[in-house]
Amino acid sequence: MDEPRDITTDDAATLLRWFKERGGIAIWASLDGEMSWIAPYKTASRRPAARPNGQSERKPERIITDPAEVILRDPNGHNITLAQWAAQQ
Repeated sequence: MDEPRDITTDDAATLLRWFKERGGIAIWASLDGEMSWIAPYKTASRRPAARPNGQSERKPERIITDPAEVILRDPNGHNITLAQWAAQQ
């Protein structure tokens, strides 16, 4: 990911499910630029998902379709990719 985000291994199962079932994740910036959201890239019917709420930009800031591009922080503070985490499960 381009910018560090607070994504921990506690979030890994949900993110991995979104990669498998929803084609990846979308990063949505807020209209005021002060926050962002991570959401599934597609709906259950495999169409691009709508923005998560009215405070987010109309288009995602980034779409990630490869779990190797997502960096997680494990409970010990070490970084691991979502793909590496999935391989260990």
